[in-house]
Amino acid sequence: MKQRLQAVIFDLDGVVADTNELYNRVNRRLAAEFGVTVSDEENDTFKGIHRSRIVRAIAAKAGLELTEAEVRELGEKKNRWYQELIETLGPQDALPGIPRFLGEFREAGIRLGLASSSSNARFVLERLGLAGHFAAVADPRAAAAKPAPDLFLAAARELGAGPAQCAAVEDGAAGLAAILATPMFSVGVGTAPFLRAADWNAATTAELTRAELARRFREKRAGGRSGR
Repeated sequence: MKQRLQAVIFDLDGVVADTNELYNRVNRRLAAEFGVTVSDEENDTFKGIHRSRIVRAIAAKAGLELTEAEVRELGEKKNRWYQELIETLGPQDALPGIPRFLGEFREAGIRLGLASSSSNARFVLERLGLAGHFAAVADPRAAAAKPAPDLFLAAARELGAGPAQCAAVEDGAAGLAAILATPMFSVGVGTAPFLRAADWNAATTAELTRAELARRFREKRAGGRSGR
C-alpha cells in the first residue's frame, strides 16, 4: 500500500528554536565550575543529549567521577541556569522559515509533533508563540532520551501515525541516529558531515518547505532516490 505523509515530528533546539547558544553558555558555565573549558565542537556533540550525560561528560573531562545524586543535583542546577535564559525568549527566536514551515503543514492537515530531549520544551514553544502548531510533545519524561528512538516513536503514537507515515527533522547526531533507527523519513538540518546520512539534508531551516518534503517523501516511499 502506498504510504502517505501523515505527520512530521521536530526536534526543538536548533530546528525550531534558536537556543543552541543558550545551551552552550550553561555548559561552559558548568565546565568553569569544574575548572575546565568546553569547545564549540564539544558543545556540538552534546546536541540532543540528556543533561545527565552532559554533566558526566564535563565532569570526566575534569577527571571527576560523580555519584548518581551528584549528577542529578548538578543537572538540576544546570537546568535552572537554562530556565533563567529562556525566560527572555520570544517569537523572534524561532529559526528562519520555521513559523511558515509549520503553518504550511497545518494548512494541509498534516499533524505535527515534537521530540525533544529538553524537559522545558513546552515552555519554549509557548515563548516562541508556536505551541498551537503541535498536537504532541514527547520529552524525557515520556520516553528514553536520544539516541534511543523512543521519543520519536512516542510522538508518532500520540499523533496516531505509523512511523513509516512520518517524517522527522533533526540537527543533532544523537537525534538523527534516533530517527534512522525507525522507518521515518529523515530530515537533517545543517552542514555537519553526519547530516548527509539523512534522506534530505537541508543546509538551513529557511530551505524547508512542505512541498519539497512531501515530494521527497513520496519519491523515497516509491523506491526512488530522495536526493540531498
